[in-house]
Amino acid sequence: MAAVEQKRPGEDEPSIESILDEDDLDLFASDLMDHLLRREELSEPESVVFRLLMLNVEVMNGGLEQYYLNAAGNDAGALAAALRAVGASRRAAIVERANALFGAGGPATEMSERRTQIRSFGAKARGEWVRLARAFSEVRDDDVARLQRYARTNRAGFGAA
Repeated sequence: MAAVEQKRPGEDEPSIESILDEDDLDLFASDLMDHLLRREELSEPESVVFRLLMLNVEVMNGGLEQYYLNAAGNDAGALAAALRAVGASRRAAIVERANALFGAGGPATEMSERRTQIRSFGAKARGEWVRLARAFSEVRDDDVARLQRYARTNRAGFGAA
């Protein structure tokens, strides 16, 4: 097993330019997430990418439902727009249908309230919830590659940490 090289305290972090130019999608996503987490305020393009990186992490760890159950889901109301911004319209449509299950106000922005909303779904809504989560996972969008194209296209919207 190869050793994983870790940064030592005080080592320079990669510049936003080097992150955006990174061809390895895993390094791109990891370094960009680290960069965005260090920012106090995010521009609109940074917010789009951050929302979708968080979505990607949650979906990989437990599917669409995990996204809504955890703190990342606090931004669920803005998720469909972020997906559309990067060209993931099929996933955006699924998220819009999932958000509609929460009623006119959409998913709560507080995790505990959103969890209560999900627990209160009736049998019909619960069945639709399961179908939507399955449909979301079946859409084979190249998520990180889309994010990278979006970030490179909107390069001016990404600032230094």
